[in-house]
This record gives sequence, C-alpha cells and structure tokens, in this order.
Amino acid sequence: MLRLLLVLLAVAGFAQGRSLTQANADGGDRPGRGPPQLRGTLVTVTEAEDDWALIDDASGKISCPNLDASGQCTYFVNPTDASVISPAPGPSPTAKTESVLIMILDYSACGKAAETTVSAVTQQFFNAPAGSVSYADRFEQCSYSSLKLAPPGTNPATSSRVVLLKPKPCPNTIRQNTCDFWAMASNADATAQAAGINPSAYARKLYALPSSLMSNTPGTGCYGWAARATISSNIQWYFTYSYGLNRWATVMQEYLHNYGLWHSWQSGVEYEDYSTTMGRGDSCPNVAETSFVKWARPAVSVFSPTGPVAGVSGLALNQASLLPGKPLLFNMPATYLTGAGSYIRVTPDWLGGGYNLNLCMALRVGKYADAGMGASKYGLSFYSHKINIHAVDAAIDNDQVLNGGSTTADRRISFVTALPPVTRSTALASPYKLVVVAGSWTRANADGSSASDILRLYVCRFADSETECPTLADMEPASWPPSPQPPSPQPPASPPAP
Repeated sequence: MLRLLLVLLAVAGFAQGRSLTQANADGGDRPGRGPPQLRGTLVTVTEAEDDWALIDDASGKISCPNLDASGQCTYFVNPTDASVISPAPGPSPTAKTESVLIMILDYSACGKAAETTVSAVTQQFFNAPAGSVSYADRFEQCSYSSLKLAPPGTNPATSSRVVLLKPKPCPNTIRQNTCDFWAMASNADATAQAAGINPSAYARKLYALPSSLMSNTPGTGCYGWAARATISSNIQWYFTYSYGLNRWATVMQEYLHNYGLWHSWQSGVEYEDYSTTMGRGDSCPNVAETSFVKWARPAVSVFSPTGPVAGVSGLALNQASLLPGKPLLFNMPATYLTGAGSYIRVTPDWLGGGYNLNLCMALRVGKYADAGMGASKYGLSFYSHKINIHAVDAAIDNDQVLNGGSTTADRRISFVTALPPVTRSTALASPYKLVVVAGSWTRANADGSSASDILRLYVCRFADSETECPTLADMEPASWPPSPQPPSPQPPASPPAP
C-alpha cells in the first residue's frame, strides 16, 4: 500500500521542540493511499511583514527580459555579464505549465463560513493588480520560467480554476472538530464532482480552509499548522490567513513539498533557514532545493591568471577534481539572475569514513523575488550579497543526483554559513578540510559595491593544514583581463537577386 508523506508548516504560539503526531486523522483504508506519516517539530513562527518586490517594467508587472539557450529566463541587466558565467553542459530544464484547482471551503452549514472569495484568490494567484506580484509571477521568477501556473479558465487540460464549495450537510469532521484533513479533501472532491468539476483532471488540488478551524489547544481541532502538503504527490491544504493561503512563500513551500522537498534547517532548528521559502524566508528556494527540482545547473570553473584551471564541472567536486592546495575558481551569478551555472556542489569523499555531508554553494542577492530574504528576522544583509553554503545528507543526495533515487527522502538541508566578498574563510576547515574564498565582483562600482551581482568564488582543499591553500592576495590577481564584449549586431542579409 502506498504511504503518502505529509509535511506541515507550524504556526505562531506553539512551543519549540514538541514532536508532531497525527491527531485524529482517519486511518481507514483508501484505494492507493494509506494513513499519512507526519514529521517535524512545532516551532514558533513570527508573522511575516507585508510582501513586496522590485517591479521592472512600465506596466508594473514582472516580465522576463531574456531567455538563455536552454529556454530559461535570465535577469541580466548588462549583456556582458552573461558572458562571464560558465554553466555545465547538460539537458535543458523541462518547462512545465500546471493546472491547479483551488477549492475554497465554505462550511456555513457548520457555522464556519469561507473567509475569502473566488475573486480574491484568483487575484492572489493569477491576476495581481498593477504594481503587485501574483503567486504565478513568483513561481515563474523562482523557477526561471521552468514552472508556470496555468491561467484561470474552465478546461483543466490547459487552465487552472478557483471555485467556492459549500458542503451540505455539515461534514462530520467539522461538526466533531476532529480536523481530519483527508476527510475534508474527500468531502470537497465529492462536492466538486456534484457541481460538475473533476478534481482529478488537475495537476494539483489546493484546499482553502477557514481559519476558524484552527485551534490553540493540543489535541483539539486543527492544532499546530498553517498549511500542509503531501510529499511527491499533488495535494495541499491551507488555512485562510496571513501565514497560510495569504502568503506566497507558504504556497510555494507546500507546492514544492509536492515535488519532494522538505523543510530547510538552520542552527539545528527546522524551518529556521530564512534564506528560502522552504524555511521561513520570503524568498525563492536555495540552490540545494532549486537543483533538486532541476531549475538550476552547476557552474564550471573558469581561468584565472593566478593558476586556477578552467573546465571543471561544479556538479560534484571530489578528491579527483579538487586537488590539494589547487583552488578552483567559479564566477557565481546571484541566483535571482539565472539558474545556469548558479551553484557548485562539493562531495568531500577525501574525508574517508568521515564523509557524510555534501555542500552546496551559491551567491544570494536580495533582489526581485529574493528582496524579502531574511528580512522578517535576521535582516536582508544576513544572507544577501554573500556566498551561502548549505549542507545535505551525502548518502541521500548522491543517490538522488547520481542514481535518480528516492524523491521522498529528506536530505535535511541545513544552512551552514554565508561569506561576504573579499573573505578567506576557514569555517569549513574542520571537518571538511576546505578553504573557501569569496573574492571580488566581476564588475564593481567605484565604491567597491557590486555592479554585476556576479562574485568570484575559490574553493581549495588541503591534506593537513589550511596553509596549503593560497592566501586571498595570492588567489586574486592584481588586475583582471577585461570581460569579453557581446558581439555587435549584424546587418540583415541582402535579399537574393531576382
């Protein structure tokens, strides 16, 4: 029997460290589905500030300025910047447009009326007013147009749909206050089918529940969660309030649970990573996550006058590709700019029996959909304009990357540290035997600030001592050769002679 895994987003007012259990969920047999398996800890959530973003065109809407060779959107302002990055070759990301059925549940028969409308949810997800950003816009930005939500319509093959459902009589789980979310979903599906709507025809099913069902009492009603979703399946539940349906990052988190992603950790605490929507960040996923869903591709090392060699793929830097005392250089574009060449992955197999974690590194800059990154707790500067480093379980990660292994296993993605420009860090010297250097910007303003949002990153491993790796001054040349210029546009070919 297939066992669906569920994860949930904890809500404000619940104590840290409390184990999650399934409370009063219907464990009866269902075709193709067994009782859900829950995991995680209940933790305190601070309500996020109002969402905001940078708008880049005259209409006030987010647009895609350029497409790269793979068909993904890029946000380079200066065309010369795109010429200095070096993505690894590989299959182009597969673009998807998914239809979603959003079912607003109105339990007026139980005294629990709906708390939103079809018009409001349609605007949130698809048709934000000028100067605002819809959830669909956010999905396109974070995925570089690899994942789009189908616009509203009536054909489930090509369109999404938002409907208001009024189950009658009052469903038992609502009347008895048991919060059986499976029963809610089953009842909603039956109500939709009675109205001539086939929920199974849509790629994803989202249930919008009234927040009046939420509870502050353990074991009573819907206690301890704002939203939840099935792992590697297609079902999502949301309460209609500020940290549930009304927050784009919550919707993206639950949506990506359907793709197999779990929560992101920081300082040993689940959800605490504010650099990603998979934690508590009002921002796009980190590269350990975007690479998993195939939105990002690894960088390839580039030439440096000080010695680093070009052409080494950053997909898996191991003892064969990263030699002791021989740093590699990568030009790292901020992840908001592009998914191509936006990360490196270190697999430190030189540690022998001590090898149990892989490292993912990327440059984060708080612009566009990342403009709110970290702001609700640590502040934007905690992660922004820095190389962000995350650790993941090596055995699971290697199985997924190399063998196409389980899409439900949790790699326990954890934020490790963030390095500002012009920094030689030995934070990873123990236990990884790594020196990481965040170098200079590929283009800088007169005051040294970034003009390109592309940062040079050096990675060096050592055998015995970090002194085997060059100093920052030794790695960074006194001057860099000029970046290549984009080709001049060619005049149109002359028409053939008559």
